Amino acid sequence: MYPISRHSPRLHLRELHPGDAEGLFAIYGDARATEHMSMQRAGLIEEGRIREHVRRGGR
Repeated sequence: MYPISRHSPRLHLRELHPGDAEGLFAIYGDARATEHMSMQRAGLIEEGRIREHVRRGGR
């Protein structure tokens, strides 16, 4: 696949990078952040999966 990158004055979207894992887990591991999402808060097993997903570049 080709890298995904979209930019506007208010938004910057890009592929996941290994350095994103800590921030993603901080969000998906927070009960307040996931309160209205159709998923449960991430635990330790999910943390490993998130880290591996990010390590593989979001694939």
